[in-house]
Parts: sequence; C-alpha cells; structure tokens
Amino acid sequence: MRLAPAAAAQLKRRSVSRAAPRPAVIRSTAEFARYVGLSRSAVSRVMNEQPGLRQATIDRVRRAIAETGFTPNAHAVHLRGKPSKMIGLCVENLLTPSGVAKLSELQELLAARGFTVLIEVDRADGSRKLIEHFLSLRVQGVVFVGHFNPELLGERIAGLRRHGVPHLVVDHSGCANAPTVTLDRGAAMEEVVAHLHGDGHRRFGLMGISGAFQTVADRLDGVRAALRKRGLAFDRCVVALDHLHVRTDHFEFGRLLAREFASRRDRPTAFIAVNDETAIGALLEFQSRGLRVPGDLSIVGFNNQTICQMTTPALTSVDQQIERTARMATDLLIGAIDRPLPRLPAMRLIAPQLVVRGSTGPAQRRRARG
Repeated sequence: MRLAPAAAAQLKRRSVSRAAPRPAVIRSTAEFARYVGLSRSAVSRVMNEQPGLRQATIDRVRRAIAETGFTPNAHAVHLRGKPSKMIGLCVENLLTPSGVAKLSELQELLAARGFTVLIEVDRADGSRKLIEHFLSLRVQGVVFVGHFNPELLGERIAGLRRHGVPHLVVDHSGCANAPTVTLDRGAAMEEVVAHLHGDGHRRFGLMGISGAFQTVADRLDGVRAALRKRGLAFDRCVVALDHLHVRTDHFEFGRLLAREFASRRDRPTAFIAVNDETAIGALLEFQSRGLRVPGDLSIVGFNNQTICQMTTPALTSVDQQIERTARMATDLLIGAIDRPLPRLPAMRLIAPQLVVRGSTGPAQRRRARG
C-alpha cells in the first residue's frame, strides 16, 4: 500500500525517534548523530555549514541542537586542522579602569570579526605555562595588554615567534621583537606642559610619575622635551616627592603627596599626576587645606575617566584614545594571521588628546617663575 507524502513523513519521524532515544547528556558528535538518525559526517557537514546539503537535513540537525543543547567539541575541531578562531589576551591585571576598558574594547572588536577571546591574567612565575596553554588551545594570535616585566615579556614573545604565532603588545613600549600599539605618552606630556606653560606656570610638581617602567621614561622624556623647547631646565622647574611615601592606593597616594606639597612655601603652581585617581586624591586634599583649584594651583590627570567630571572643578586629563588603540591593534593582529612573521615588527603610536576642564587655569603672578 502506498502512503500519502504527509503520512510517510510522519512515519519516518517516528521511526527516527524510536531508533535513538535521547541520552541524558550528549557528549560527542557520534552520540548526537545517533540521536538525530544521521551519519556523523552528515551532522559535521551541517555544523560546519558546508554546501550541497538538503534543507530538510539542515533543519533536522538544527531542531535536534535546539532540543538537546548539544555543542561540538572545539578541541576535536582543532585536531582536524580547522582554525580555532581564538585569540589569547594576556593582561597585566584587572585592577585599572583603563586596562579593563582596553580589554573590553578588544574583545568586542575581535568578536565582531568572528573570534573568541581567552583571557589570562599575567603571573610573574608562569610565563612559560601561559604560552604553553595558549599554544595547546591552538590560538591564532596573542595580545599582551598592560605593562610587563621586560625580561619575561621578551621570553613569551620569543616562544610565540618560535611557533610562528602572530602576537601584539598594547601599551608596553620598548619590547624590541614585538609589534606594538601604544599611546604616545611623550607627546601627551609635551601637550600637558605646553598647556600649563601657556597659562603662565613655570614650576611643576610630578605625582606618581616614577618607577622603572618604560612608560614612565617616555613621560619624563616628554616633560623634558617640552621644557627644553621653552628654554627651561628640568631640574630647576620640576619637583617630585614620590620617594616620601609608599604607593598602595592611588587616591591615598595623591592625598599624601598633596599634603607634602601644601606644606611647602615654594610649592609648584601646576601638578601633573600619573592617573586620574592620584590627581583627584591630590585635588581633594589641596581643597581641604583651603587651596583653590585652579585659583592657587592647577592639576592635570591622565586617562580621562568618567570620574574626572564628578569633581568640582572637573579634572583636566589626557585621553588615551582607547577605541583607536583597540581598533589599530585588532587590524594589525588579524592582518598577521596566516602570514609569515615580519622581521621588523611594527610600532604604532596613538596620538593623545588633552581634555581641558576646570582644574587648570592661569598661574597667580606671585607664584610664577621665569
């Protein structure tokens, strides 16, 4: 007896459901194929979106995925030689708002290009294991975000180069063998000093701009260059008191430094802080001691966070251009995938932007220095 098409289709669906009852948990493509009632190769072709399949087969597999929540084993896909579509992100820490913002921006841009991001926090004693972990997962690229121990970073870069894995450093300038995208901190400081000098300031207090990092050296070079252009000597115009206190919390560090500067009769008229937190801690401490900002002194922060607009007056700050940095880093990294590593890695400098607000203004005449 010949069945009507609708009846035949219904009978076929029933026979499939009887052939393979749904297991409690489907752990492999083979188990899923048995459940669907198709060959493993047919299921794999649907999941890999290969051409030449009937729409009915595609719909059947997709319905079963929705029913079971099955996800194929990514490691098995990699073993078959398919690209992992994964990028490893190694971050200095998750403590700084600017660092987290860069991480978030990179993740979004890479996701838009079809890549999954794996995040690892840097540990000084785990450089070799970190690279081995990324390599075992067949990542197609690695990005380092933040400021790292130069020796350990060089070790990691060398390991990636040996395996031909594209890599990129964001923010840590000075690593000779690594493609780098970083803010031009020297130019940022030149712009800050030019702005303050234009308001009549001739003595500058540095807050938190100290230590062995390359980014600190870049900033100090920028201050020196700006003063030199204006015929001023760094040693006569710049004062730093970082050595008097241990830096544990940026806000508190700013407060402590402001307390020291406020007690000095020859205090500078303008202050440049390592970040917005230090600047705001200093601003609040100066105000608590009866000093007017910007009437008695000016303060500049760094990073241009939202908190800059929550003080009175609002804080002048350097914007790191995080979106531009992340976009350039993404383009460089993806452009290097499946290509030979360059002998001479690229260095891309991002131009900063000084956002002027109410915390800076003209120096009082009695405090100006020639």
